[in-house]
Parts: sequence; structure tokens; C-alpha cells
Amino acid sequence: MSVIAPQRETESSGALTYAAAGASDTSKYRAGLWHIVKNGGASPITVTIASQVSSIDDQQYGEVAKSDFTKSVPAGDFAVIPPLSKDAFVDSSTGNLTLTYSDNTSVTVAAYYN
Repeated sequence: MSVIAPQRETESSGALTYAAAGASDTSKYRAGLWHIVKNGGASPITVTIASQVSSIDDQQYGEVAKSDFTKSVPAGDFAVIPPLSKDAFVDSSTGNLTLTYSDNTSVTVAAYYN
């Protein structure tokens, strides 16, 4: 497991720094945190962020099941993971989001906020 260090993005900041994805990576939660996952492999992959709760209370629908967040990343392409709900996806004991990958060969990841 590796730690994805969030990078601050501003008008004057340079290019994001990407790191090789591990089988499972963690990222310290902060408001407005985005992840970019690049898949340099020849096959599509799926990125999963496990939900930390089994249900949520929705104002319109009441209690509903909360699924894991998944994002498909096509071969040779990238995907952007938007900021996620702290209550649903952040481990309350560590303050981290955990990302897992169906395959991490030729996959890099970066996290940023502004």
C-alpha cells in the first residue's frame, strides 16, 4: 500500500506528479480532493473506492444502500475521480480514502486540490 500525497493546484503550479499505483493506495481526505488515474496498459481497469457505510439517509428518498465508488479507465487513457463524500468514503479512524485497482500494471495516479 502506498500513500498518494495530495498536491495543491493553483494558477502558477506546475504539472502534477504521478506515482505508480500500488495494489491498494491511500489518500488523506481533504475537501475538494480529485484523483487522476492514468492507465498505460493494453486493457481497461476499474478503480474502486470502498464505501465506509452500508447506507445513507437521503433527504428525498430516506435510507438508501451506499455502494462502492467505481470508475472504469480505458486502456491507454485516463479517468478523473471527483471529490467524494467524507461521511461515505473516508475511514473515520485514519481519515483516508482507499483506492484499489483491478490491475495496477502501467497505472499511475495523482491527487490534487485547489
